[in-house]
Amino acid sequence: VIERSLDGSATTRTLIENSAGYLYPGSVSPDGRWLSLDRGDTTRSSRIFVLDLEGSGKSQAIGEGKGRQSNSRFSPDGRFIAYDSNESGRQEAYVVPFPPTGAKYQVSSSGGTQPVWRSDGAEIFFLDPENFLTAVPVQVTAGVPQFGAPQRLFQIYGSRGPVVRWDAAPGG
Repeated sequence: VIERSLDGSATTRTLIENSAGYLYPGSVSPDGRWLSLDRGDTTRSSRIFVLDLEGSGKSQAIGEGKGRQSNSRFSPDGRFIAYDSNESGRQEAYVVPFPPTGAKYQVSSSGGTQPVWRSDGAEIFFLDPENFLTAVPVQVTAGVPQFGAPQRLFQIYGSRGPVVRWDAAPGG
């Protein structure tokens, strides 16, 4: 993963290398300090990491590392990271606090992948196993996210793959 100024005024900087697999950038934290990454290897295993863009330049794993984790996204306030994992035996959407506390919260209950936050953090959208874009209300009380009932919005096609190929417009 490299960093390059959009106007070309600065030199290119290598942020992190992964010679034995792949790296997919997830998202940058709202304060610009952290980059979430999906780091995989040749065994088709992947983990979520965050890379310190301003301080040490080091990366740290997020979560326990069970199953295949991918599609990481910071919440709009930077307090959580959403991702998907097959640790339960099928792809589900999860949220973990950031910085990590060891807590983990399952967002989907019947399968879910490619979680994306609404711009105000009040909902998480994900794709269910039948490619329906699904919305789940999010409310945070005392630092703990609470998830409402999922609501299917509409079916979309051509969006499956190793990286998120869609996004929510500002305002949802």
